[in-house]
Amino acid sequence: MKRFFIGLMVLSLVLGVPPMAVFADSEGLAMAGNGTAGDPFIVTTLDQLDEVRGNLTAHYRLGADIDASATEVWDGGAGWMPIGERDSGDSSKQFTGVFDGAGHVIRNLTINRPSQDGVGLFGMIGTGGMVRDLGMEGGTITGGTSTGALAGNNNGTIEQSHAGVDVWGSGVVGGLVGYEYGQILASYATGNVSGTNNVGGLVGRSDGTVTESYATGHVEGNDTVGGLIGLKEGGELSRSYFAGTVHGSGNYIGGLAGYLSGGILSTSYNIGSVSGDKIVGGLVGMAVDGYIGKSHASGQVTAPAGDVGGVLGSNNGTFMEGNYWDEETSGQADGCGYFNDAYEKVSCDATSLTTAQALSQASYTGLDFTADWFMMEGSTRPFLRAERSQVVGNAHQLQLMAMDLTADYTLVSDMDFGTVFTDDSRADMWATSDEDGAGFAPIGDATLGPFTGQLDGQGHAVRGLFINRPGTVQVGLIGSLGVGGRVHGIGVEGGRINGGYSSGGLIGDMSGGTVELSYSTASVSGIEKVGGLVGNMYPGVITKSFAGGDVSGWMVVGGLVGRADLGSLIEDAYATGSVAGSSETGGLIGRHVGTVNRAYAAGNVPGSGSEIGGLVGRDFSPTSSVTAGYYDAATTGHGGGKPTAAMKSKSTFETWDFNGTWTIEEGKSYPALQGIAANLGIDTAPPAIVNLRVEAPNHLVVTLDEEVNLLATGGFFVSADGVGIGVLDTVKTGAKTLELTVGEELHSGQDIQLSYDANVGNVSDLAGHPLLSVADQPWPPEITITMTTSNGDEYLDGTWTNQPVTVSASVYGDSADVTEFVYSLDDGDTWTAYTSSLELRDDGVHVLDFKAVNSAGMETTIRRTVKISASGLTLTPEMVQADGSPYGEGDWTNQSVTASVYAAAGFGEIVSFTYTMDGGSPQAYANGTPIEITGDGDHRVVFEAEDEAGHRLSEEMKVRIDQTPPTIDFSPNGREVAEGSASTRTTVGDTGSGVDASSLQYVWTTDPASPTDGWVPFVSGANLTKSGADGDWYLHVRAADQTGNEKTATSQRFRLIQRSSNPAPSPGGNTSSNSGAPSLPNNVYPIGAAGGTAKFTGGEIRFPAGALDRPFQVTIEEITDTSALPLSDQERLVSRVLDFKKNVPGKFLVPVTIQLRLNADVKQEDGKQILLVWLNEETGEWVALNDLLVDYENGIVSGTTDHFTKFAALSRTVEIQEPAVVLTDIQGHYAEETIRHLTESGIVSGYPDGTFRPNRPITRAEFVSILNSAMAWKAAGDKTFADTEKHWARSAISIAYANGVIRGIDDTLFAPDQPITREQMAVIAANALHLEKPKSVLSFADGERISSWAKDAVQAVTEQGIFSGYPDRTIHPQDQATRAEAVMVIGRMIKMVEG
Repeated sequence: MKRFFIGLMVLSLVLGVPPMAVFADSEGLAMAGNGTAGDPFIVTTLDQLDEVRGNLTAHYRLGADIDASATEVWDGGAGWMPIGERDSGDSSKQFTGVFDGAGHVIRNLTINRPSQDGVGLFGMIGTGGMVRDLGMEGGTITGGTSTGALAGNNNGTIEQSHAGVDVWGSGVVGGLVGYEYGQILASYATGNVSGTNNVGGLVGRSDGTVTESYATGHVEGNDTVGGLIGLKEGGELSRSYFAGTVHGSGNYIGGLAGYLSGGILSTSYNIGSVSGDKIVGGLVGMAVDGYIGKSHASGQVTAPAGDVGGVLGSNNGTFMEGNYWDEETSGQADGCGYFNDAYEKVSCDATSLTTAQALSQASYTGLDFTADWFMMEGSTRPFLRAERSQVVGNAHQLQLMAMDLTADYTLVSDMDFGTVFTDDSRADMWATSDEDGAGFAPIGDATLGPFTGQLDGQGHAVRGLFINRPGTVQVGLIGSLGVGGRVHGIGVEGGRINGGYSSGGLIGDMSGGTVELSYSTASVSGIEKVGGLVGNMYPGVITKSFAGGDVSGWMVVGGLVGRADLGSLIEDAYATGSVAGSSETGGLIGRHVGTVNRAYAAGNVPGSGSEIGGLVGRDFSPTSSVTAGYYDAATTGHGGGKPTAAMKSKSTFETWDFNGTWTIEEGKSYPALQGIAANLGIDTAPPAIVNLRVEAPNHLVVTLDEEVNLLATGGFFVSADGVGIGVLDTVKTGAKTLELTVGEELHSGQDIQLSYDANVGNVSDLAGHPLLSVADQPWPPEITITMTTSNGDEYLDGTWTNQPVTVSASVYGDSADVTEFVYSLDDGDTWTAYTSSLELRDDGVHVLDFKAVNSAGMETTIRRTVKISASGLTLTPEMVQADGSPYGEGDWTNQSVTASVYAAAGFGEIVSFTYTMDGGSPQAYANGTPIEITGDGDHRVVFEAEDEAGHRLSEEMKVRIDQTPPTIDFSPNGREVAEGSASTRTTVGDTGSGVDASSLQYVWTTDPASPTDGWVPFVSGANLTKSGADGDWYLHVRAADQTGNEKTATSQRFRLIQRSSNPAPSPGGNTSSNSGAPSLPNNVYPIGAAGGTAKFTGGEIRFPAGALDRPFQVTIEEITDTSALPLSDQERLVSRVLDFKKNVPGKFLVPVTIQLRLNADVKQEDGKQILLVWLNEETGEWVALNDLLVDYENGIVSGTTDHFTKFAALSRTVEIQEPAVVLTDIQGHYAEETIRHLTESGIVSGYPDGTFRPNRPITRAEFVSILNSAMAWKAAGDKTFADTEKHWARSAISIAYANGVIRGIDDTLFAPDQPITREQMAVIAANALHLEKPKSVLSFADGERISSWAKDAVQAVTEQGIFSGYPDRTIHPQDQATRAEAVMVIGRMIKMVEG
């Protein structure tokens, strides 16, 4: 495994340039899952929902709520096309799969297809099909026959689903399903339904089973109209109810079913009103055969004609038993309007009840209250036990919490009783109207016991709650909360609670338990221990809760709690409603024996006395305690509290948590609780006067703490030195200011008093709260501010300075009367007590507010602005070349350059900005404006800026432009005298950016026109020669400078004539790269200045251009007698021994490559080392060549040398061990640590002379060979490029290609001896690590130089830390990669793979 990882790392060194694969995220309509029961398709979008029709047998599950509003304009306004169709019973076109809504809702679906049958979300749910736990809300459904919100036709199963959609159709129309002949379980509909015939609030026609379901909307039709079902043809309807209204203009109208034909209706009830022309019944209009039993009705039943009954309109053979109706609320004296006597064995079994009897369980002798029914004696009609749910979604379920007072319940929606308790009918489950009835029955009481479970309202509210039980104890939504009980996150909004002892808006009596994040705004009245939220606590905990309704009682009355006994804890709570009682009455608590932390009261508390107070009525201190409790003295009407303005200031509540618990709109409202949405943004406080000032000669300016409306100008009274002065006019001069014009001039030193009578004037805030009356309004304190800079000068408000500023403040007035003197540096978000001078040192604009408040709540605020800029300017330069690419300062370019500088003062403004070009005069400069620089040479631009604080900064830019190509000089330039060879010294020069040495190339031709190929590199100043040919020859030279300016030059002609001492060369004679040279002996090879290859039996020598500075000849002789050659016992020769000589003395200027063929018996063996060596005849030792490479596959070995002598290949026995790697040229190198680690691991190696040569480039062939050895791939494929057919690395290249590792530079060439570039190495690293497309875009200064096919790869490896750029933010993508860079990449990849 370790070898595999090592091989993987070496992959990063392989050269190849295919683009990196990028995998895009799948888009469109694809759904997660495979459509099976275990892995259903997950539907999260409307388009995916529309795709369900494509597979009608699969399993689906909603993964989110879906907004279908877009369907309103689909199909030309026809909207949604139903899924599945009846189509004469063809099941393949019906939905027979499973659709699980998973509790999610489809909202605002529109269907407008009045001429189409089978209309709904589903057109047809076939046999075996199922839809469950799905909701539909909003939108409209219009169709023809068989129309329903969820399904037009259902022959499958629908369970635990609901629809709150208005539905219209021609016939067989239902709020949930049009035509049902399967089964509907535990489902409901709340929308209005309208059609012609066979119309039902839940189902238009049902031939199957409907159970534990209900409907609450208005149902309208002609004939056969029912609250739940229009036509019930066979099947069963059970444990269901209707609570809406039904009206039919024709016949067969019923509260549950319009027409019952042979079906079973049992254990159900109707409390909705029913009206029709004739044959109208409280439960059923017309019944033929079938069964009606164990059911009751109380809704009003009306019809102008006969056949009207409280239970049944007309009976034709239907068996009835155990049915009941409320004679008073229904308005019907008969249970059955018509009874067909022809059916002798059946009778109208229906019992009439008065409303009082209907509230007594004893009246229902035929009902099973153990298995089927539940009622609260004297308080409710019989509920179905099947209605109860711990997930409370309607008023019935809320009441049925009484069935289990120990369970945990969750409110899943707001609940509005609406007109249930305020209409003129007592047909509802509580038999309550606006004039009669007790209303909702509290959960938990002295008879049934306390509620000890948990009720989590999840932030929802119960609205319109009505309880009228003046002679009852423990009255509230929850009558009694016991030990362990918990009420969380629920609100009681509006409504009226009237009880006896222990009455509260939310809870009547607490004998333990906790209330948190809850509230009540209902009005509450009772006798004793009456509270806006809780009547009686003994003990219990209330935290983060409030009450806002008015509260009244005889005694022990509180805005939040009537009585808080020993052990009670109230924290972070408030009350704002008015509180009235004769004794022990308080704005928050009436009788207080417990603990209060952080609470306030602001409602009016009329009366006076020791046991009536703004916060607490009767306080049992020291047993009781109040910490950080406050009340509004003005609104409660009790002294000792805080002024209204102070109650609207955060500073008053200094120990309260305004980060996580409280929030406040200062100056507008009292503190509110963050965790309760219903109290946020609500203005509950009146406006208050916070400042007065005289503006001569006869104006008085009144400032209030919030915006007001002046609705009437009267009410203000002014006196000076005790003498009244008439107020001539009052006008609103600002959002919070009023200006009074008085009849006399006001003077300094006068005792000026202001009063206001709210009964005469009308000044109100935007919420309608009036300004309260005030007598002799106190004046605010006065504040004086002084400011000085650090050098002692006076600082002028709002000006810039580059020095620290000291701010001092003092307040004048009655020192004992000033209750608060604070300052703020964050625009009033936080205030700090002012105790001493403030020193401002930081740069920026400092807005400093001072505020002083006196005991009357009057305040004065003064603002000062200090502007400091000590750190000065910043200049951001930018230089761009003409092609849009960045320009590096001081670099040479052949393009014009635009330079710009953006000056930022940081703080303050720029007052001066200039520039100079090449030492010229200063010119005005517009911030950030580009200046174009053209023309060859070194240019210098200097920008200088100054800010208003006096800072000055300059930025110098250097631009170097070279648009002139280099010069090319031939010496001599041509020769007219014919000679055997031509030679000219060729010099290339450039006075600008300099010559690019790598661009220098030449070629000799007989055509003066420049050729397209055959170019050979050379060095400037070299003698370029031509020989071995006849005719006129021209030397072509091309060159470029460092900026890319190119120049091509052609010499004058050189005339050549061939001279040969051996005009008849022997067959097989050697020729050099200069064609036409004279014939030489077979072992002599001519080599020109352009280099060449000397091939011989047993090997070859490759000479690069410039190996020597002149043409030369090479002689090669084989040493056949090797007996005298020095060899140790561990060495043997494995090739021919050759003696190489040249006819020019000295070493080669550039190393040459020697390649020898190994003997046929040589193979790779452990412990055997193959070396290419030369003989040091002075020491008698064989010395290994540099750049040693062994190709066992092709039986060759190669290396480089700078001199000639005897050469051979040796096999040397070596001891297998792990010697410490000692490399002599890496000490201090940035890659030293990584090089040592990887050489010791055997991943890379140094050279035999002990060097690593970290800065040496690596060729493409070398990389492929290293990769092939490390990965040990199975040989496969026979790919051979045109330039690798005879290359030493041919086999390794072929194997790597077959394994998909590398590609060529095109389809035919591989360029094996070219060095690898950094961007090529990045592509290989990205492919090796299977990196995905980068998530972010990194910016490199030279990013435009990255090839398009490598951009993603460079980004990816840099993002992962595999690659790193240079300090100047460049990446040098096309530079040759060095051995050190390659090693660093390997090291990082190893760390990434190994984790």
